[in-house]
Amino acid sequence: LNYYYKDVVIAPVKDNYLLRVNIGHQLNSVSISTQSKSGILRLIPGESQGADTSTGSRNFPAKVNLTFGISGLNIMSKATYANGRVINLPVGQTWTIRWSGTRDLEGQDAVTSVSVNGVTTKYRHGQIQIRSVKTPTDGYRMEVTNTVRLHDEYLWGIGEMPSSWPRLHYKLKALHLVAMRSTKLVSTTPHVTVIFTRLLATKVSSGMQKK
Repeated sequence: LNYYYKDVVIAPVKDNYLLRVNIGHQLNSVSISTQSKSGILRLIPGESQGADTSTGSRNFPAKVNLTFGISGLNIMSKATYANGRVINLPVGQTWTIRWSGTRDLEGQDAVTSVSVNGVTTKYRHGQIQIRSVKTPTDGYRMEVTNTVRLHDEYLWGIGEMPSSWPRLHYKLKALHLVAMRSTKLVSTTPHVTVIFTRLLATKVSSGMQKK
């Protein structure tokens, strides 16, 4: 690292901060589901970190599609089951979505699919927040973020190079990831969740695909 980054002091630092990565900006609608067999989605009203203490949480089995849409300042939501049954869910302004096999929800390892404007991205780790936010010109829209832990969950999702590239490129990339983690730590203060609405140049979070 000192070869590439002159005058840099290498020292151990705490790297288990949580990063909130923006995965949907000023949206009118978004759909979330898991196709993982025996996987579970948990919908939690409001903002939630750590243990779920909400009495309004609800679990959904695999292949149930949760759809969220903005209406004024509120977020309208519904669940569509594989058999076609549709149920309307409570109105809210902030939602948290977890899936089984992650930090805060035990159970069968699941992968969550997030669909926006016909484009679907899959996530193995983290938890998703959907929040109603007022924009300067277009009224209220939804901001969608995925909260991931820096030292593993975030780095596993970095997708900057095709998997077909030679192994040597990935050895060099390992050094780059360490430097990138240091960049994130410089931008992070203790006990604060940082929202990265725009990742640093070329640092693309592709969810599960690049794990």
